[in-house]
Amino acid sequence: MNEKQYHKFLSFKYFEYIIGLCLTLFIAALVFVVLAFVSKSEQQKGLEQNFNLVRLSQELRLSSDQLTMMARA
Repeated sequence: MNEKQYHKFLSFKYFEYIIGLCLTLFIAALVFVVLAFVSKSEQQKGLEQNFNLVRLSQELRLSSDQLTMMARA
């Protein structure tokens, strides 16, 4: 590699491409983190709803059992 090619290689054009690539990768990583956070939040809401449904079904079963025992008595 001669000196002219070496200076052309180190020109700012390549640094601009590298900086642009770094910024693009940073933005992509940031978007990924935000989407992962939103997904985790939605998953947590789904788990809470499932827990509430299980709790309500247990309450309904218990009240039904109590009514049955009262009717038998």
